[in-house]
Amino acid sequence: MVDAPSLPTAVSDAAVQGAHSLFEELVGNTGILDPDGLTKMFTYIGEHADFQPAILRELFGPMKLALAQGGWFIMPPEKTSLVLHSDEHVLYEVPAEVLKEVIDRQMRGSYQGLSIPIGLGVSYQTGGGVSHIETIGSHWTPADEGTLTLTDSRLVYHGLRQTLEFPLQNLASLTAYADAISIGATNRDGNSYFRIWKPQLAVGLIQGAVSHVGNINAILFEFEGHEGPEEHGFKVRLEP
Repeated sequence: MVDAPSLPTAVSDAAVQGAHSLFEELVGNTGILDPDGLTKMFTYIGEHADFQPAILRELFGPMKLALAQGGWFIMPPEKTSLVLHSDEHVLYEVPAEVLKEVIDRQMRGSYQGLSIPIGLGVSYQTGGGVSHIETIGSHWTPADEGTLTLTDSRLVYHGLRQTLEFPLQNLASLTAYADAISIGATNRDGNSYFRIWKPQLAVGLIQGAVSHVGNINAILFEFEGHEGPEEHGFKVRLEP
């Protein structure tokens, strides 16, 4: 017989499910969450503060993606090391490694010539050995490590040894892999590859930014103890 879940687990599951239901109601068929919807989501989370980590663990990523589809982005709380242009806002940052493809090769050899028996188990060899290099595959290896920063005008990798900049209007392709993304741009030859955390999230946010270039809104999300709106300790406002 399977034991029934404990009361705390059952209450937590109910709170998380309630957050899912509210989120689905707010995004509807459009898949877009606006700032008013974000405030409603965090009002609900504030009302279920004991289960905030569980709710955010499941829904914070989808909330950011749904906001991005409407051109809204929650600004990261940490200061970036990227030098920003005037009126430029950081929309997303993630640690990243630049990946490069390394071709795997091996040496193969063969003997060409004649073996002429001359008696007593001894042979006379003519000719010689021939060797050549064969390509047997490839693998990806880190070439640099740093940060991938998405702003309202560009995508920039800034690392220990190199900096790569992609203006949003030049992005031509984005692909998410299990642990990496590839970026193609009209101002660069070949694609660039980066190993990052949650590639699907990053690609969705970048696509949202590309779709709303020139009309992107950065959201400043502030925690204020227990003095925020709805008395749940937060404030949501649009950056000018």
